Parts: sequence; C-alpha cells; structure tokens
Amino acid sequence: MPLEAAGCADGSAPLCPPAFACVAIPHRGELFVLGGMRSDTQTPLQTLISYRASTNSWSVAAPMPTPRSFFIAGSIGGKIFAAGGYAAGGAGDEEDAVCTVESYDPAADRWAPAARMMWGVSRYDAAVVGGRLYVTEGWTWPFSFSPRGGVYNPEADNWEEMRVGMRDGWTGVSVVLAGRLFVVSEYGDCRVKIYDEAEDSWRSVGGGGVPSELQKPFAIAGIESRIYVVSCGLNIGVGTVLHRNPVAGAGTDANGDGGWWVEWEVVKGPEEFADLAACSSQVLYA
Repeated sequence: MPLEAAGCADGSAPLCPPAFACVAIPHRGELFVLGGMRSDTQTPLQTLISYRASTNSWSVAAPMPTPRSFFIAGSIGGKIFAAGGYAAGGAGDEEDAVCTVESYDPAADRWAPAARMMWGVSRYDAAVVGGRLYVTEGWTWPFSFSPRGGVYNPEADNWEEMRVGMRDGWTGVSVVLAGRLFVVSEYGDCRVKIYDEAEDSWRSVGGGGVPSELQKPFAIAGIESRIYVVSCGLNIGVGTVLHRNPVAGAGTDANGDGGWWVEWEVVKGPEEFADLAACSSQVLYA
C-alpha cells in the first residue's frame, strides 16, 4: 500500500522522508497516519487517522498531544510510539526539535507519555527490532559529524545510545525481516546489507543492489522474507531474501556475505502513475 505524492524526482534524488509518519500493524490489517505539516502555514499537525482493511475504511482517532512533523513512529506490542520531529514548520533549528515521546493505545484510543529522548532529532530512519525502537539521524552531506542514534526500551521506559557500529553503518532506509535489521543503502548502486549484532557491524547481502530501473526516491517496506521498494512511477522492486548455509566453521561463505542473498524482480506501475512518487509504503494483511 504505497501512499502517493505528486512530483517524481529523477534518479539523483535522495531518500527523503515525508513530514508525516506511517505505521502499520500488518497482521491486524491496520494502518496509522500521524502528524505532518500544513502546506500553507508550515505548522506541524497533531492528527491521527487510521485505516482498517477489514472494513476498507478510514477513521479519525485521538490526536497526538504534541504536534509533530518529520518525526519517528513505530509499533511495539500493538502500541504506536511517536518521538522527535519538529515543533516549528519545516526543517527548523535544533531548538525546535521535539524531545517528548508519546505512546498510543489503539484499543483504548488514548495517548500516554513515555520517557523523553536524550536529544531532539528529525527523522532520517527508524526501525523496531526485538521489541525496541531504533532511531538514527543518518549520514547527511557534508558528512562533517557522526550521526546520533538512540534506542528506546519500552519495558524499562528509557533511552540509551545506539552502538557505534550500528549507527555509523546505517546508511540508508531499513526493513526488518525475521527479527533481523536490513538496510538498502542510499548511495552507489543501493546494495542491501544486514546488521550483525554480535559484531556490531554490517555485512553486504549478495545478489546485487536495487534494480537500476527503479529510480529514487524510494519508499520501502518488508515482511516475512521480502523487501518491497516502491520507486518513481510506483514501480515496485520485490527482493526475496534468502539464507544459504555458510561454510562450516568459517562464519561466512566464500562470497563474504554470511550466506545472505537477495533476488530481485520488478513490477511495473501503470503508465498513468508515471509522474508519481511514493511517500511511504506499508504492507497489510486483508
């Protein structure tokens, strides 16, 4: 389910997140669209709307206590967490960044406060792995400083610094498959890599990068063993992630990819969608 926006950029465009945030709970067939920014006043929004595949309908839910744009959102244990972003319009100064964090319970239609972030940050990318929310600023030109990264633990209701290897190697947009964190790199030929928690490092995934006919900006989603990359014209690259058994005792196979491999196929979008680009992509079960 790609959420569409007009004005498809060329292949040199960066992977740029929209002002609003989307969170899906795939097996419940639920999609939540949070916040954003008014185009006329550049004012952050508090809105929350939800979609349910079972009824094919949208509804308005309790608004966020804090207006947010360019922020992080993720689902942990059936609850939606919203963090960071900007309180002022556009890409404001750091003092405009929001440190507050709030959680939403869809069953009760109610928001509650959570532990504040260590510092305010606008969204580059975020992922939920192992019941924790990982947030990164990402690398941005001119690469003059190392990006910040934080990890939220809902059980302890606290934040901690992201490990250095994870933070420094998170150079693109992420998907989580079978509890493992993958990133489609923003640079070069957009190769896929996987995070190795034991070594706090990233490994390249064999099989090549995102197919060249898919042009940025991308919106990416993943579920089970597949990565879905929605590009300009709403063309979709479907990457099936496989894992071969590495050489016994070697810890990696001859290709140095730890046995991970991705095979791509491209599904072309309709011609009438040629000028569209996806703002966000989510997978739902109907």
